[in-house]
Amino acid sequence: MLVDMSKRWHDREEERKVNVGKNEERQCRMSNIECRILKSIGYLGPGKREDRRWFAGMHRAVVFLLLAILNGCLSGDTHQGALTIEASETTLQVTVAPLEIDPRILAERRFGEAPILADRVAGRELPPVSERLPENPLVVVPMEEIGTYGGTLRRALTGDIVQIWGPNKSLSENLMGYGRPDHRIIEHNIAETHWYEDEGRTAYFRIRKGMKWSDGHPYTVDDVLFWYNDMTMDDDARASLLPPSVWMIDDKPIRMEKVDDLTIRLTAGRPMGRILHAFSSDFSAYPKHRLKHLHPRYNAA
Repeated sequence: MLVDMSKRWHDREEERKVNVGKNEERQCRMSNIECRILKSIGYLGPGKREDRRWFAGMHRAVVFLLLAILNGCLSGDTHQGALTIEASETTLQVTVAPLEIDPRILAERRFGEAPILADRVAGRELPPVSERLPENPLVVVPMEEIGTYGGTLRRALTGDIVQIWGPNKSLSENLMGYGRPDHRIIEHNIAETHWYEDEGRTAYFRIRKGMKWSDGHPYTVDDVLFWYNDMTMDDDARASLLPPSVWMIDDKPIRMEKVDDLTIRLTAGRPMGRILHAFSSDFSAYPKHRLKHLHPRYNAA
């Protein structure tokens, strides 16, 4: 009788061990790699009596470890040379409009404008359009053809409208800008050109000559530096607790300096791999002539 009971107990114990092993194998079915790791270190297999909560914790730890290893294998921002603007491999744009402005139009300063603005020019509320545009205006090539004034504007963004980047790609006026309509590329906008030195640690941006604010005041490097030094990097002026991370490299802010009224120099201890994107979104200048009287640095009172 005792032998029979011992045999039955032994059979049940063996059955239980098999079931435990099957259960643990089932829990690891989604990741053979994890199963192999757990088996190799003796934490998985028939006959083990580990608690399920321990197993769940170990499972999460292994997943975290694997993700950390995979993340470490990803390439970082290791670009050492000058970054350039590259067109996308495919184009979404087929247009019959000119791709470049006719040099004769620039030489003669013959530009068109919306009828509502032409009426204001006639009423001497605005200067002529030839005086409002820079020497080398930005040309935005339309999707299909040059349109007519009026009608209803229908605007759409592809994919990233749920993020702040989406609206910024279509609304912001900045030194650089995302392509229209292909937002995968970066183009010059307020800046007419840019170049790099010292393997990307120094960057220069040249503003289009003749750019103006809406009140007609010249748009210059002073406005960019007012936005950056007096607002963005001033602990007492910006709205956020810390400066935007896009303008920080190795916990140090990128340095911006005035070369002349239209040229600004940026320097950092490492190549500035995100600088083109940074100058393509949000704002990068405030009208100093209209705001400096509100800043304690320019108004001690």
